[in-house]
Amino acid sequence: MTSLATGIPNLLDVLSCSGNQLTTIPTLNSGLLSFDCSKNPLTAYPALPAGLSTFYCDSVMLSNLPAIPSSVDNISCKYSAVNSLPDLPDTLNFFNISYTPLTCLPYIEKISNLQWTGTNLSCLS
Repeated sequence: MTSLATGIPNLLDVLSCSGNQLTTIPTLNSGLLSFDCSKNPLTAYPALPAGLSTFYCDSVMLSNLPAIPSSVDNISCKYSAVNSLPDLPDTLNFFNISYTPLTCLPYIEKISNLQWTGTNLSCLS
């Protein structure tokens, strides 16, 4: 698949469009709870809705993540090109940054499950 229809339905609470050839994603609906755009040649991320809880962008070759809403508690960007992080929520249940070029993590109050295999993490700021 190379494109998604404009106007993702408001009733949709999970959107998994991983493993396609998407370069753009239309505006996400405000009721979306889980969004997985992994394994796509995206040129930009869409703005994430305020109530989102899960965001997966594994194997996406963008160097920056979008702004992460405070409601997000599960993030995975393993095997991606992300080299800097935006402000993150104070508490994360799951955070996977394995095989990314990240070298520093921002301060996060609580992370229940941090996966960082294959990184060169050397600092917490």
